[in-house]
Amino acid sequence: YFVPRKSYTDFNSDIYPDTLGGEPAMTAEAWFGGANDTVKRVTLNPSGISSSAATSGAGAAADMDDSEEMVTVIAKPFSGVRSSKVRHWQGSTFPRSTFIDGVKPVCTTVPGDSDGLAASKNYAVVALAGVGGQLTVVDLNKPGRRATTETISIPIIQNGAPVQDFLLDPFDESTLIVSGDDSKVNIFKIPAGGLTENISEPVKSLRGHYEKVNLLAHHPLASNVLATGSFDLNIKVWDTTESGEEKLKLTGHPEQIFSMAWSPDGKFLATYCKDHKIRIYEPRKSPEPIKSGNSLQGSRGGRVVWVGLTHLALSGFNKTSQRVIALYALTDLSTPMNAVRLDVCPSILIVHYDPDRNLLFHYSKGEGTISALEVNIDESPFLFETSRFKGNDLQQGVFFQPMSMCDVKAVEIARLVRFTNKGSIEPVKTDHSQNTR
Repeated sequence: YFVPRKSYTDFNSDIYPDTLGGEPAMTAEAWFGGANDTVKRVTLNPSGISSSAATSGAGAAADMDDSEEMVTVIAKPFSGVRSSKVRHWQGSTFPRSTFIDGVKPVCTTVPGDSDGLAASKNYAVVALAGVGGQLTVVDLNKPGRRATTETISIPIIQNGAPVQDFLLDPFDESTLIVSGDDSKVNIFKIPAGGLTENISEPVKSLRGHYEKVNLLAHHPLASNVLATGSFDLNIKVWDTTESGEEKLKLTGHPEQIFSMAWSPDGKFLATYCKDHKIRIYEPRKSPEPIKSGNSLQGSRGGRVVWVGLTHLALSGFNKTSQRVIALYALTDLSTPMNAVRLDVCPSILIVHYDPDRNLLFHYSKGEGTISALEVNIDESPFLFETSRFKGNDLQQGVFFQPMSMCDVKAVEIARLVRFTNKGSIEPVKTDHSQNTR
């Protein structure tokens, strides 16, 4: 195979398959009604030719005249080193002129259940220290230094209760969803051009939980479908359109829910619970889990993420308080396929899976590194170490932006935003190394 180089001018379709577009596949009404559409994929090829078409075009040589002799040369890889296209990815921050500084005072009390940062193509949202759950919205297209709340008043969103989790609607970046200690989920609208004045009244509040809401997960394919998890041990699925109606309630958790994640096709919801169990729900068919299995045995929090439609990755702790990342097959949730022990640290590992390059990124708040494991479900031990990025400052939050924002000519394979403990928002890019092994 070709390993891309920054000097190559050809588009590398094996590294850049068609990626998910930004438009929802269906409405909330359609999804609750049983629809299972998929989000339209878009090409990253500057020429506009999709990667699938380019791949199928590679077989055109088979249509050559039979009289023309063809010679096939099969290159056998060196068996002593595992071949990988992404093992030596490199991370680097953009020039300091692209940073946004002075986003203070930094809130350090947002729970580890939250990513600590919400972002889109144009906005980043962070929580600020202060009473009543304060958040600010930063325009990523306007780098420079912002005035802080210690020196001059800046526009904020006042949630009304300490913030537990928050996210931007993946299909509408002007919609901010915030959960708090008061058991409510508030939905705010960000004005065009960003905040110009304080906002304290949400356009809608979702009421139904009776304990604080610590988990939010927007449906990956349908607009206005939101799952919320609470300390009342229930998960609710809402239609966030005008009605703001609770549509589904999922039960079966005897203890705190650490994490939840929608499957890529939007049919299933996976949860990770303090009782050391993984549970799989099919929300539209049953309020009870359709499958469950053993998870990591540590008592601290963790994260669950889907690896395709057939596997789950879990971050957490073992009995000796070591941080662990484990890979499970849905066909057997009783034991992991592999569990990689990392280090001893109290911070929860946050995981993000890149399905196009099979990279499982992991990082923590209060640390400065972002690492990744390459996932290969066909080759034991299934999880392989790759490179890591180390920033100059510790991070309070990280958000991976849509793949469509990557510069394929510079061989970027991921672009993300870091919010640091010094109040800076830093854009970071990861690109393909020129080392083939």
